Order: sequence, then C-alpha cells, then structure tokens
Amino acid sequence: MKFLQRYAFHPIVLAIYPVLALLAHNIHEVEVSVAIRSLVLSLVLAILLMGILQLILKNWLRAALVASLVLILFFSFGQVYNFLKGQPVLGMHLGRYRLLTPVYLVLLGCGSWWALSRKRNLPQVTLILNIVAIFLWIMPILQMGSYFTQKMIVRTRLQAHPDATGGITATAAQVKPDIYYIILDSYSRADVLQQDYGFDNSYFVDGLRKMGFYVADCSQTNYPSTEVSLSSSLNMTYLQEIVKTLPPGTNLHSTMSDLLIHNLVRKQFEAFGYKTVAFATGYAWIEWKDASMYLEPEFNLLSLKEMRPFEAMFIKSTAAVALFDIQALFPQGPQEIDNISYQDHIKRETFLLNRLEDLPSIPGAKFIYAHILIPHGPFVFEADGKTVPDPQKFEGGDEKTWKQGYVNEVQFINGRLLSILPGIIADSSVPPVIIIQGDHGSKVNRFPILNAYYLPGEAKTRLYPTISPVNSFRLIFDAYFGAHYKLLDDTPYATIDLTKGEFSTPKKDEILDCPGK
Repeated sequence: MKFLQRYAFHPIVLAIYPVLALLAHNIHEVEVSVAIRSLVLSLVLAILLMGILQLILKNWLRAALVASLVLILFFSFGQVYNFLKGQPVLGMHLGRYRLLTPVYLVLLGCGSWWALSRKRNLPQVTLILNIVAIFLWIMPILQMGSYFTQKMIVRTRLQAHPDATGGITATAAQVKPDIYYIILDSYSRADVLQQDYGFDNSYFVDGLRKMGFYVADCSQTNYPSTEVSLSSSLNMTYLQEIVKTLPPGTNLHSTMSDLLIHNLVRKQFEAFGYKTVAFATGYAWIEWKDASMYLEPEFNLLSLKEMRPFEAMFIKSTAAVALFDIQALFPQGPQEIDNISYQDHIKRETFLLNRLEDLPSIPGAKFIYAHILIPHGPFVFEADGKTVPDPQKFEGGDEKTWKQGYVNEVQFINGRLLSILPGIIADSSVPPVIIIQGDHGSKVNRFPILNAYYLPGEAKTRLYPTISPVNSFRLIFDAYFGAHYKLLDDTPYATIDLTKGEFSTPKKDEILDCPGK
C-alpha cells in the first residue's frame, strides 16, 4: 500500500488506457500491432508531461496529479466534441470549439488549483488514482484476453471436429490451372446499377464476355454480409449446416475468422499441392497471413504521413481532433490532414491491383485469394483512377452524393480489371480459372451481385444464370478435380442472430427477380 502512495504511476496508466480501450473495442477488426504507435506516442506524451511539470513544481506527486488531469482532459476532448457535434441540446449545437474549449480550460484551471493546494493529502490522492488507473487498465486487457481465449478454444474445437466443414473427397488434377478468387466487396449486379444508380454497366459485362467470361445475370449472394457470405462460399455449404456439425454451445460469430481463414476450399487446394497467395485487406479477421505467399505493401512506422484507420480513429478521440477540423492551419483546407487516414486504404488497394497482374509469373499451381475492398467505401477513387480530394463528402453527404461515390468506384475497378485480366489469361501457361464475385451487393440492395466465371473447357457449359457463391467451388472441384459435389439450391438468406446461427429467407422487397422476368 505504501508503494501505491509513494510512487505516482497513474499518469502512465491513464495515457495507455484510451489506446487499450479503443483496441479492445475493435479487437475483432484489427490486429494488436496497429496500436503500437499510438501506445508509444501516448506513453512519450505522459513521460514528457510529468518531466516538465516536475521541473516546474519540484514535487513528483503533485506533478503526476496535474499530469493526470491534463491527460484526462486531452484524451476525453475528442469524444465529448464528437458526441456533442451530433447531439443538439435544446436545439443548440454545443459541439463547437469556441464553446467546448473554454469549458475545458476552466476545468483545467479549477483542477490545477485543486491539485496545487497545499492542504491536499498527496499520498492519499496518489493511492486512489493509482488504484483507479489499475482497474481501468485491467478492463480492456481482460476483454482482449477473453476474445483471444475464446478464439483459441473455437480453433481447437474445429480442429477436433474436422467434419465441421466437410471432408476432402476430390482427387488432384493432372493439369493444375491457377485459380483466381477475386472478391469485389459490395459490387452489385448490372440491373441494380441501372435501376437504382442510373448507371449502365453493360460495357464492363460485355468486356468480360468478350474475354470468355460467363456472367451470371441472375446471381444473388447467399448472405448479405461479408463474413457470412465468404464463410459459406469458401466452405461450399450453408452456414446452417456448419452450425449443425459444430460442438454444442459454439458461438458461430466467434468461429467466423477460422471458417474464413482455414476454410475447406483452401484446404482442398493445399492438399493438391497448390500455393496459396493472399493479400492484406486491413481487416485481421479475414487475412490469410499464413498463406504460402502473403502480400502487403510496406508500412513506414516512422512516417506520420502513413496513418492506419485505427490511428485516425484514436486521434479523433483526443484533443488532436482539432487538427482535422481547423482549416486555418492548412493551406488546402482541413481535408489535407484528414485524408491521411485514407492513405493506408489507397496504398493497399493500389498495391493489390498492381501485383495481381504479375502473379502468373510465379512458378507452380496457385490459388489466389484477392479480396478487393472496391467499390466498398471509403470512396477514394475517381472513375479515372485519380484519388478523391475529400472522401468524407461521400460519407457525410446525401444519398445522391453517396451513389456518385459508389459509381465512381465501380467505374474505376471496371477499368483496372479490363486492363489486368487479359494479361493474366495471356501470361498463364495453363488457362486459368477466374471467379470475379461480389460478396454482397451495395447498401441499396444487398442480395443481387456481380458473379462472373472464366472456366476453360467444357466446365463453362455447367454454369447457369442463377448460380450463387455457395456453388462456385463445388462446380470447379467437380469439373477440374474429379470431385462429386452436388450443387445446392441457390437460396438467399437473411441473418437473424449470427451468434446463434439463426437465418431466414429475406423479405420479398430485399431480393430482385432475374432481369427480363
């Protein structure tokens, strides 16, 4: 107890806590490593602040008390600002710097006066703050520990029950074509683009067909969200069936990452001697980091011009949010610094598209999993490939503005694929198998998707207009690897409760009939 009274470490813990809390809240989406810079900078800020205050006040306990006050105000400012910015009080918008900054300065002044009072029992206050800081620090640690423990238990259960995602029944083909599974996140079907966006996508569809692709005009996703849709397509079955084979009490949501990363399709190809090639997506729960080749752009930790979305989110939760909004500080406006948070996304997608066309040169049979986060937001590309000066205008704009941002991204990825795909086909020593597929549609209509197949030989004759993702690899394994999977009914399902694995057929207005019907 005397240690807690004598040594004031609460500023250090309070500086680390906001980063840990944000990391714990987003642990399903990101890796721990994305928080390293934020942790280091917060720690350096706390140490420097304590050192400066010690030089001024000549008392470590008092310096620590003032430092904790400053840190609490600094790390809470952005959260309070963002909350008030979107929540008018009695018709007044209180989320403004000219209103909030004076309030915080008054709090800082009053708090400093209280902390500097000679009558203050500093050891007792230090004891209380140390204990509070420790409890704050423990909560996100326990939250993350629980997540990783549950994840490990689920992985062990799945490994102990290999039939959870079926068995390997196919035999390896003598001639092994490269297999490209290209996911265009949120890419809607052509008739939806025409009907809901006023955009004619026929030039892209016709371009694919001229290359030899079969485009399924009536295709719909089996599930309207990424994690469920891809878990189904990569395990060649409906999630309802996987739920039946999992051990009782298994949380389906917690199994998604393992179902996505260690899926049956990948196991099949690896058993046949294929190399797996995967790209970084920025979402840890969907990244195949243990693939034979995992490709990602270099990230310079020492450059502040390269900022991860997590870091931007953290900065916006602090008083540094002012840097994102005060136009006078930047010649080109506030978006100059705000757009730094989009650079990671731009760099990653550009890297993927540039590397995609080089993959035929890699020797040996390959299963390529390329999850392209286009036309999914943020909308950072213009139709001609230039980067958008202010992506936020699409996120915060009206429906018309949002749709324009979406169409821009559709046009951009169309152009890139029409230039990349002929090279992949021409440079492949064995004619490749290529699937280009939306995991789900846009927010306007989540079920109708782009679904196109380049299948050399007679396999193309097995395709049909309503084929859905759950049957994609069933057909491919049957056609090229001598498997005997039966095609399933092509049925769309809406998610009711992912934790329990409960699904239902979507409402009538959520699905779209085949064009021409």
